[in-house]
Amino acid sequence: MKRIVTSLALSALALSLAGCGAGVGGFVARYSGSVGDPQGPARAAIHLPADAGAEIETLLHDHPDGWRQDVILRDDGPEYGQNTLSLFVLARPDRADYSLGDPLRVDRPDATTIDGELSAAFPTNAMTVSPLHETDSYGPFGFAYGALHGAACLYAWQWLDGGARPLTAAVIGGGGRPPTTAWRIRLCRRGTTYRRLLDLVRQVRLESPGAA
Repeated sequence: MKRIVTSLALSALALSLAGCGAGVGGFVARYSGSVGDPQGPARAAIHLPADAGAEIETLLHDHPDGWRQDVILRDDGPEYGQNTLSLFVLARPDRADYSLGDPLRVDRPDATTIDGELSAAFPTNAMTVSPLHETDSYGPFGFAYGALHGAACLYAWQWLDGGARPLTAAVIGGGGRPPTTAWRIRLCRRGTTYRRLLDLVRQVRLESPGAA
């Protein structure tokens, strides 16, 4: 078995995070590790402290109802997988023209969603989902931890129906309905522990992609 993911643990975690919001109208969103070709480089809107790894590339994926940004961090080698910060901003599901492109794909975290994401992010090693949540400056987030070739690994996720203030201002100019915001973080680092990685994720910072 590749993952240690119990339905009870994930269900409890999903309930504990339910205060982060409900679904987005009738919009059906699904997370996918592949969202098509990125539109090009962009200024990062999600950051971790430098100890998580230097930001080496930021790619923007534009969609009719919002956008996704993938920030690629320097890693310890290909055998440990790609360390990535993925930010999803669902800004306009009610007025999107889907004839212009595919919808943004991101699921509210639940047992099925996280199990599938762990399979994609860590296809060869076991990850343990914590039944408890941690908290950053935006609210509670869930996480799973494990090891790969001697490196500590962490996968974390957060869903914010009310958005995050810097992104709200950037997307809607400080007025209107705040955009739903979600992120996923994958880290594997040698010479550290998952608890240290967790401490880095607690310091996640979101900002306008146009910020200096």
